Amino acid sequence: MSKLLRLPLKSTEDELYELCPITATMLIASGYEHDLYDQFSYPIENDQIRFYNLSKKEIEDILDQAPKMYGLIVDSLEILFEKHKDKVSKYFGEIFNEAKYKNFLDYAAWTYENDHVALYGRFDIPYDYENGKIKGIYEFNGDTPVMIHESVYVQDLFSRKIGQPDSQVNLHYEYMKGFISNHLKKEKVKGVGVFADMAYIEDSLTAEYFFELFHSEFGQDKTVIGQISDLGFDNCSLSNPFNAYGKELSHIFILQPWEDMVDGSPETFRIWRKWKDSVKFYEPAWRYFISNKGIWAWVWDVMNSEEFSNETEFRKMYSDVSGLLLETRLTTDSHSMKDFCRKPLNGRLSNNIEIYKSSKLVTKTDGFYANTETVDQRLCMSGSIAPNEPMAILGVWMAPDPSIDDKLTMEGVNISFREFDDDINSIVNEKYIPHLFGNIEIEEIVGEENLKALSA
Repeated sequence: MSKLLRLPLKSTEDELYELCPITATMLIASGYEHDLYDQFSYPIENDQIRFYNLSKKEIEDILDQAPKMYGLIVDSLEILFEKHKDKVSKYFGEIFNEAKYKNFLDYAAWTYENDHVALYGRFDIPYDYENGKIKGIYEFNGDTPVMIHESVYVQDLFSRKIGQPDSQVNLHYEYMKGFISNHLKKEKVKGVGVFADMAYIEDSLTAEYFFELFHSEFGQDKTVIGQISDLGFDNCSLSNPFNAYGKELSHIFILQPWEDMVDGSPETFRIWRKWKDSVKFYEPAWRYFISNKGIWAWVWDVMNSEEFSNETEFRKMYSDVSGLLLETRLTTDSHSMKDFCRKPLNGRLSNNIEIYKSSKLVTKTDGFYANTETVDQRLCMSGSIAPNEPMAILGVWMAPDPSIDDKLTMEGVNISFREFDDDINSIVNEKYIPHLFGNIEIEEIVGEENLKALSA
């Protein structure tokens, strides 16, 4: 059973800003220090910080199930790309009827077939805190996920400040260092670029996290960080077409949705075969398909529909986690679900989410994806850590395993929690919550003499 701990932990602006020097310097210099403060206002303004304390068995189960579910959705792409390319527009959007997206599909399938590595990604999971069990899987954020900064740096800061550095699931940074050392440094790296819309603090923090990893290994001469608009493409030099600030780039982390990249540069993807060997993107193009909400309708059908009854080997391979799949149907298909959540295929930040109960719309959010294609997923509300507490979603971060050669395999390496006050979680109503694991008692941290004051 999970527990809620309220621990005396006061953090200063300086120590939190020191975790993100590039972002902090940029925002302060631009006059947006209030955005920086707002990002960390909870630990700055509160003398007590909430920690979710999970048992070791809970952690073991979470970290066992997440890689299996990741394997299920990733391996399903082999079936999609090799046998059912004609179904891509059905499950992943009618955009694939357009020429520019047909080019992108071919490129994405090529990156999958050639094992282009992904660096991170986060499962969003409804969790039963009372019984310590995963209730299902909402989605996988594998294209432009944010909050890795808090899940690595802030989590570690908080755990160390209360004297519990070994009671956290926080290995993404170490896994990435191992991947860079064991794999990436063996490739021909001309330059590494990290790009994001740095005006958004969540994007800037994520970009800075990866830039620091690359910069620490390759140095200033080979690494750059900047705005997405600073990434250049020279179609007169297709052997080395990508560049920024006078540097040729062979490896590029870009925090931009793939559909935006395709829409913004269709000509680039029309000629992808001419530059495909000169650059690797993070996240690779095949990641679009497991980030698209249609993946859950696709794998539901692969695992359950008579149409895919010949995929017996695949079903048997992933039978132990198939029970975590929440029934998901294309909205255009008829289904018998009465309580469900309707999501845009490419929706982000909880935009345009609708919740139906007894087939009636009960709540929804606004956003940028109105009148776009959607899926309906069986409603499965996440639990609360304790009575009268907010709901909270479990996040499981994935990383490539640096010790093996299977480049598409990932392990669960970090967990995080996001509390929210409404039925629908969004970036404006969520609060990052750190965690601990093991049989931890408050007395170990604060001393028995302070328990009464803390409880009050």
